[in-house]
Amino acid sequence: MQQPPDVSGFTLNLEGKVATVLGASAEGGTGWAVAEALARNGAKVVVGARSRAPLDVLAARIGGTAVTCDAGNEEQVKAMAQTALDTYGRLDIAVNSAGVPVMGMLEELEQPQLDLAMQVNFFGMFYFAKYMARAIGENGSIILISSISTTHPILP
Repeated sequence: MQQPPDVSGFTLNLEGKVATVLGASAEGGTGWAVAEALARNGAKVVVGARSRAPLDVLAARIGGTAVTCDAGNEEQVKAMAQTALDTYGRLDIAVNSAGVPVMGMLEELEQPQLDLAMQVNFFGMFYFAKYMARAIGENGSIILISSISTTHPILP
């Protein structure tokens, strides 16, 4: 697995800004590192993923808010955006790093694997952009991080 870039030396004044980071439950993963960097630079951060226990650890470390959110579930993504507004009164930055790789030989892949990948990797990005843009309004940033596995299947 490729390691995320070291952003520990990166500084930016994000005081007063609010961010959401979806796909932040893997310690050492991209979403986790992004959430830590945003918080270290002054942003209030709402972190989300399907796995709640690691999110609670991350939120405690960065002084943020954890929400259970499956990127492929439209209502949960909408609720994550609303949590930022309800908790901090605004949303300025939204980062989606959630993704599901499709692994295996083509002849071995089954429809449920493909459906899950489409739900998270395609529809999840759409839901995220839709609801975070509504929450942000006119000034802000939406960042969508995808995997090379969306264009290059991972083979064993």
